[in-house]
Amino acid sequence: MTVRRRASTRYLLTCAVLGVAGGLLTVGMNYASLALSVLAPAFVAVTIGAWILPSMTGLALLQRPGAGFLIALLAGLVNAPLTPFGFAQLPTVVMAGVLSELPFLITLYRNWSAPVFFVGYGVLITAFSTLWFVYIDAVMSVPWLLVVLYALTAVVSLGFVQLALILARRLRAAGVGRSSAAPQRTAGAARG
Repeated sequence: MTVRRRASTRYLLTCAVLGVAGGLLTVGMNYASLALSVLAPAFVAVTIGAWILPSMTGLALLQRPGAGFLIALLAGLVNAPLTPFGFAQLPTVVMAGVLSELPFLITLYRNWSAPVFFVGYGVLITAFSTLWFVYIDAVMSVPWLLVVLYALTAVVSLGFVQLALILARRLRAAGVGRSSAAPQRTAGAARG
């Protein structure tokens, strides 16, 4: 039987770095979404994957419950003072953090395979984009446009999932998060 210790400093620092990087990445995305929301409203919907890229990367790298939520929250806190949305975006960030944990919660955090990332995030990001489609009133426009937007969102979402898995693999190869992901043995645990 394996037992995890409390959150280590390495784990928390890894989450912090991914959260800060994600927060800075999405600063640009927030300004771009404001500018493009008038010209190309679908831009936000098809780039929703960028907002949870740090959480996906962290979950793939650390493989620990709560990592996605913590990273999303930290990214939102870094992002908030730097964008016009400010701290009003925190409820959305918290929702994205919770959603990032759902595919793994369903498996009770026992399955960290690539298919869980692809199916889970493909469905979640596409479903989450529905909020934006309703906001831009795409639902009331031409039906074929809605189908195209959903298809585009699904394809782009899978691209963000692939990017997160590649980033996690490269970070792990560089030694980042290595001891954070491995379960700790208790003193009396049998070697196997």
